[in-house]
Amino acid sequence: MDGQMLWLFLFLFFFPFPFVLIRTVLWSSEMGESEAASGMSPDAGQVVEEAPL
Repeated sequence: MDGQMLWLFLFLFFFPFPFVLIRTVLWSSEMGESEAASGMSPDAGQVVEEAPL
C-alpha cells in the first residue's frame, strides 16, 4: 500500500511537468511573435486586474 501511494504521488507530482513545459514554450513562442511590439503589456494588464481580487 505504501509503495503504491508513493508511486501514485510521484506520478501525479511529475506527470504535469512535460505538458506545462510544452504549453509554456508554445505560448511564449506565439506571444513572442504576435506581441513583440507591445512586449509584456498583456501580462501587466492581467496582473493589475487580478490584484484587487
